[in-house]
Amino acid sequence: MTYKIFISSVQKEFAQERRSLAAHIREHALLHEYFTVYLFEETAAAGAAPDTLYLDEVEQSDVYVGIFGREYGYEFEDGESPTEKEYKQAAELHKERWVYIYGDATVERHVKMKGLIGTAGSQVARKRVLTQEELLREVEKSAFTFLKQKGVIASTEFDNSLHDYATIGDLSAGKVTEFLTIARAKRNFPLAVTSQATEVLTHLGMMRSGKVCNSALLVFTDHPQKYFPTATVKCAHFHGYEVSKPIPDLKEFDGTAMEMAHQATSFVLSKISQRTGDRSESNRVDTSYEIPRAVVAEAIVNAIAHRDYRSTASIQVSVFRDRVEVWNPGTLPPELSINKLKEAHGSFPRNPLLAKCLFNMGEIERYGTGTKEMFDLIDEVGLKPPTFSLDNQFQVTLYRREQVGEQVSEQVSEQVGEQVKRLVVMIEGEMKTKELMEAVSIASRRLFKEDYLDPAININLVEMTNPESPNSPKQKYRLTKTGLQYKNELSNRK
Repeated sequence: MTYKIFISSVQKEFAQERRSLAAHIREHALLHEYFTVYLFEETAAAGAAPDTLYLDEVEQSDVYVGIFGREYGYEFEDGESPTEKEYKQAAELHKERWVYIYGDATVERHVKMKGLIGTAGSQVARKRVLTQEELLREVEKSAFTFLKQKGVIASTEFDNSLHDYATIGDLSAGKVTEFLTIARAKRNFPLAVTSQATEVLTHLGMMRSGKVCNSALLVFTDHPQKYFPTATVKCAHFHGYEVSKPIPDLKEFDGTAMEMAHQATSFVLSKISQRTGDRSESNRVDTSYEIPRAVVAEAIVNAIAHRDYRSTASIQVSVFRDRVEVWNPGTLPPELSINKLKEAHGSFPRNPLLAKCLFNMGEIERYGTGTKEMFDLIDEVGLKPPTFSLDNQFQVTLYRREQVGEQVSEQVSEQVGEQVKRLVVMIEGEMKTKELMEAVSIASRRLFKEDYLDPAININLVEMTNPESPNSPKQKYRLTKTGLQYKNELSNRK
């Protein structure tokens, strides 16, 4: 079976690119067997093209390829160009649509072209390209993905591919047991905690012919970065509204997919504001973050579950004064659009085996509803709705409330941050490290020590109960006299 591709663009602006793209597909060793290409100018040159022929050709095509640049093109009496009419026709007929935005964000575009780009971006995934070579490469990638989804050629996706040299012996028995313990408690996973790694991986579809899949290494090895060096999450905190140097806090987290998710989530939560309640209704102090924890976790877990692990880029999480950005090297599957993310939708994970493990461990609550719940939770706390972008891979932006700085007592260092304030408020009497971590809702011991405990000790707000033996298993922490005064001051500001 062959599939027909309709190439749409302002002809004059992309004359060379259109010809090169058609030739590339027609001359490709594999693609020419599965695709034919329609160019309006070729038919017009033969003298057989009335004004409406191009819309008929869209209807008869299987794939619409849109190349959108600076110009909008000739306008009919109704104010629409052929390019816009072609796109609308493809959309109305629910055709497969591959849209490419030519040029970077600084390009000055016709106002109507901006509108067309916005319309397409709300309906399908779009890709930005800067050169003709990049356009040919991206269309080729989309074509192969299309053929895999149609079952025409075998899929060799990262998630399900067998690793070249890793074996079952490279997995961690402890990680397998941890997975089973959590999965049984969270999802009633059918295998016993004592099950062997071979049995678990076979059940999960992560092992074939004695070899393990790539996804298994991301979940069940002590250090997945040994196999995939860029499978990390880079987190940065900026005091202002834009990226600037020096960066106040920059960390790169590694470990398993779950460990990276927890560490990156803890990083973000340590940088945003937290409201602390009281013990009027229970012995546990109620706390809530300015951006709900579940929203932050959802954005980060989605990036880990859906990123393109063949890319050499890492996931990037940036905390700014007014927002949090979560970027990952990947894009939406053809079945989804940005608008569909705002409602319950089908689940089309890029890495289904990895996503299944995250689901079994409770990191993904329900397939296809996570992004909708983000909007619902954000609406409950009265924040600006999240935005999604496909201009530069995939990015979700979570918006914060504008933070107004407080006047800190002269007795306390000017470097007191939100993390130290939280710790001071949560300390009651003498508490162990584990108790303090639970109190401030931080799962990473390293992050807790670096961002909470050490700074609080360094500015004399917190002290050890046994300073002579810092590493004692009986070590506890309490507020100093200055810490107690500062806690009272914070309480009076409420």
